[in-house]
Amino acid sequence: MQIKINELASLIKERLQKPLPGNDAHQITRIKTKSEITFSNTEETATPAAVLILLFPSGNEIEFFLTKRTEDVEHHKGQISLPGGLKEK
Repeated sequence: MQIKINELASLIKERLQKPLPGNDAHQITRIKTKSEITFSNTEETATPAAVLILLFPSGNEIEFFLTKRTEDVEHHKGQISLPGGLKEK
């Protein structure tokens, strides 16, 4: 399926009018383990953070940026990720 950038922008604007998926999305994408792990109410202990998905046209494609984490960061060394992170204080 090929979609133009303005069509994608319209679809995103429409979706953003709906509530964010929050905990439901987390439950779908979380790592499943053999032993059950429970957490306290994550809304009370969550750390504000965000990522950026900058979509841009490139020829007939829609592309976006990814970053590669350095080996110097505390977590997820060398992993490919979206730009973003914790909210600065």
